[in-house]
Amino acid sequence: MPSAADALRAGIHPDTLHAMRDTGKLEQISRGVYRLADGSLPENPDLVIVWRRIPSGVICLISAPAFHDLTTQIPHEVYLALRRGAKEPRLDFPPVRSSRFGGKSFTEGIAIHRLDGTGVPSHKRH
Repeated sequence: MPSAADALRAGIHPDTLHAMRDTGKLEQISRGVYRLADGSLPENPDLVIVWRRIPSGVICLISAPAFHDLTTQIPHEVYLALRRGAKEPRLDFPPVRSSRFGGKSFTEGIAIHRLDGTGVPSHKRH
């Protein structure tokens, strides 16, 4: 799922982006995150949206084992690890529950997974 920033970096004028959204060619998934209206739905849209909007975070706690099919629990929000001292994320959708970690508690065991062309960091399955 491309972001508005991706489109601008690719040379797409903001007016073109807005016109595509207004005519229904693009669907706005979250603030600044779009998908082609006639494209396929992403496999894990909530994780991709959260990473696109909060790239310093890491998918953790219930969301990580759910992503790795290690639990039958279905999280009702995306659990996100942030560095100690990071600002609380502001996101309308999907719901996010953040936790703060410092040092190796934050950095150890992170793997990058390709989801819909986006590298999403998650704690490794154990």
